[in-house]
Amino acid sequence: MTNEPSSDEYEVARFRRGDPAGFDALVRKHGGWATRFAVRMLGQYDAAEDAVQEAFVRVYKALGGFRGQATFRTYLYRVVLNCCRDARGRLARDEAALEGLAVEAAGDVSRVEEPSGPLARRELRARIDRFVASLPRAQRETLVLRVHEGLSYREIAEVLGVSENAVKGNLAAARAGLARTSLAREMPAGRSLPADKESES
Repeated sequence: MTNEPSSDEYEVARFRRGDPAGFDALVRKHGGWATRFAVRMLGQYDAAEDAVQEAFVRVYKALGGFRGQATFRTYLYRVVLNCCRDARGRLARDEAALEGLAVEAAGDVSRVEEPSGPLARRELRARIDRFVASLPRAQRETLVLRVHEGLSYREIAEVLGVSENAVKGNLAAARAGLARTSLAREMPAGRSLPADKESES
């Protein structure tokens, strides 16, 4: 069996040979998920778009030195995350930015049918958003990458530049923090932070 390069590797090599269409292809392929990820991190679509645009500018400038030690997707996650960190620093003075963080710590709460109706569900989701926004950065970023992006421990470790044990520890800390709040008692059964299917060993 021949080891053919992935489409990302092909487009990166194409760009490095001087063909800008290679970079355009990477933007088309990855721009959508990168923006969704940034929205989850920042809670504001305009700020997320700006962060992703800045990320692609950084990638464009640095791609000539990309060595492929990680996949391009993992590399882009890392760049987008750094741009989101910068953006959060700029938004930190605006308390409303934290209120709007569109991240669900306990699964898709919008689909939960509660007897008390949609207003109560919105209030519960807003409280969950505030809880996630209040987490230390490492826990918040690990949570989003795991629960929403579905990355493995190894992939999260590569994106954040930490060990897999650190990833597991941050997830455990986030779950423990949730368990100490009243939210844990208010969420329907089975709607707490999803249990990891990967081995904990």
